[in-house]
Parts: sequence; C-alpha cells; structure tokens
Amino acid sequence: MIKYLYKAIDEEGNEVKGDYLAEKEDDVISHIHDKSLYPIKIRKSYEMNMDIIKSLSYKDTIVFCRMMGTLLMADISFRESIKILSFQIKSIKLRDAIKTISIGIEEGKSIGDSMKNCKGAFNNFFIGMVKIAEDTGTLNILMCKMANFYERRESIKNKIINAIMYPVILSFASIGILFFIFNFVIPSMSGIFKTMDMNLPYSTKLIFKISEYKVEILIGIIINGILLSIFFLCLYSNKKYFIDKAKVKIPIIKNIIILNLVCNFCSSMSLMLNCDVPIKKALNNFIGTIDNIHIKNEFKNVLYEIQSGNSLYNSLESTGLFPETLILMVRIGEESSKLNFLLEKGEEIYYSELENLLKKLTIMMEPVFLSIIGVVIGTIVISVVTPIFGMMDTVNFM
Repeated sequence: MIKYLYKAIDEEGNEVKGDYLAEKEDDVISHIHDKSLYPIKIRKSYEMNMDIIKSLSYKDTIVFCRMMGTLLMADISFRESIKILSFQIKSIKLRDAIKTISIGIEEGKSIGDSMKNCKGAFNNFFIGMVKIAEDTGTLNILMCKMANFYERRESIKNKIINAIMYPVILSFASIGILFFIFNFVIPSMSGIFKTMDMNLPYSTKLIFKISEYKVEILIGIIINGILLSIFFLCLYSNKKYFIDKAKVKIPIIKNIIILNLVCNFCSSMSLMLNCDVPIKKALNNFIGTIDNIHIKNEFKNVLYEIQSGNSLYNSLESTGLFPETLILMVRIGEESSKLNFLLEKGEEIYYSELENLLKKLTIMMEPVFLSIIGVVIGTIVISVVTPIFGMMDTVNFM
C-alpha cells in the first residue's frame, strides 16, 4: 500500500485536501471522483511499508480498544465504527493502522486478517483474541476487556519507569552540579593556590588536575562508554539467553521480573479463558508475548508437559519461577474448574505486591543515591577547603 496526498476541487470550486491508501494512482483518482471531486494534484507521501510500522504503544491500543468497544456496545457495526475512528484518532501510527483495517474490511477480509496487514502494529496475541471474538460474536465485550487489560499493563510499565526515573534524574542533577564546580569554582581556586606556591594535599592536586583536563577526561569517558555499549550489544545479541537467565537470578531485578511475569500471566490467561480459549492454545498465545528467552523456554516446557497430559500447576511448579501461593491457586482453580476466576484474583494480589515492591525500591534508592552524591561533593569541598584553612593559619602565624 502507498499513501497518496491529493488536492482537488468540488463543484463549487473550493479546494479540498486529503490522503488515501491505494495500490496505484488510478485508484486514488477513482476515490476522488466517487466523492464528486475533481483532482488537481496527486503525489506519493511515503511508501506504506507495513513491515516498518512498529507495534502500537499501550496508550494507542487502549484508545483503540476503548473507543471501539464503546461504539460496538452502542450496536454500531464494526465497518461503521472503524470509519468513525479514522476521523477521531490523532495518533498518526494508529490512524494509518485503522485505514489499513478499513481497506481490508472493504475487500471482504475478516477483522483479524485485516489487522494482520498492519504488520507489527498489533501483536499476535491481540489478533488471535480478535479472531476468537469475531467467531463467537463477542467482539464488543472483548474490546472493553482488552482496554482494561492494556490499561493494567500500562500502569505496571509506568510504575517501573517511575522507579527508574528517580536515580536517573538525580544522576543528571549531580552531573550538573559537578559540571558547575569543575568549570567555575575549581579553576578560580586553582589560580589562587598557584600564585601562593603552596604545598597542597594529594586529593586537592588530583581535583585540580581533573578540572584542568576535564575535556580530555570527558572525551575519554564518552569513547569508552560507546565502546562498552557496542561490546555489550554484541554480547547481548550473541548471548541473549545467558543474559536473560542471569537477570532472573539478580536479587532485586529478579523480584521485579517475576512479579511482572506473574501479573502478565494471570491477566493474559484469565482474559483468554474467559473468552473460552482452550488452555493449550491460551498458553501458546501467552508464550508469544514473552521477551525473556530463558522464561520463554521454561513456558515451552510447561506447554509440552500439558500436551503430554500433565496438569498446569505441576508444570508451572517445575519451572521454579512462580510463588507457591500462585501454584496453590492454580491447583485449586483446576480442581474446581474456576481457574479463570482465581487467576483474576491472583493478578490483583501480585499487582499490589509489585506496586509495593516498586514503592519500597524508590524509597530505598533515595538515601543511597543522596549518600553517594554527598560523599563525592563532600570530598571535593574538603579537598578545596583544607588548603584554605592551612593558608589562613599561615597568615595568622605571620
């Protein structure tokens, strides 16, 4: 598909601008004529290469699901709903995806297949759920549930980002303070001490040297940072499995990864089971949403064990990833045929636990980072102030 921009005039001579996705320019001309317009200028905007479109953000997906669910609940057909959305959506990426879906629907394709044409915009999990809902006639209910599902995921993602942002902001603030000290304070102090020919402590000499060669040191840090980044990127691409496995063993990171995994597992599986997706298919769909290779391999083993006739709770227990409480809930859910209900409850419990962990982590990081910054800046201040006191003692003695 190619996106064309066009200028046309209506019967009254007013200029009209628009865009249209089409295979060739003749289709655009036909589209303009269908609207009782006369084309003046048509040009390609850009190649609508669907492979380039990246996955929609949670925010865009939530907007799409929420608005689509509301329209479908009001008994408006999907065809009409998608047309309404194409005029309401502000996000360019989402608007292009909606236009592609609309073209697919006009060509007689199913909704799921039309979404597949937006390669990368909607993930396989989302498309799979839409296909199931399309077959069962529950697309309106699914869209509302998917909006809630992605809202919860967006919330978890934001909480993790917020926990990381505090040390990042503090680090940049520290760099700013150090920049000011080494650029303005230290050079003026260094000039005073040089004129007095004083015997300075080693720490003071070191601070003055760093200030004198700060540009060279900064360039060295940047170059080494780039080289280290390239090294770790190469290492990550070649050893991704081992790095992903190591992540699950680092104490604090492990807790965040596992709790996030548990929340995603509970929400995804309960959503699919509520839509009457068979457990094997639901688990296979969930595996497609996992980024960590080590965890993905563990879940492939879980799926294999279930296909071999093993129970879900035994299969999950063998991974060693899940908390005992969740394993017990899964066991009770399987035995009572209320697995979807207990997974929903499990999501609530572990979402709250993840929330509390991230809060504690943020609170713990604050004094740690402040202490590190205090030690660095304190060392610099003491190194500069000590010779001043020595100089004052010399003057008083004289």
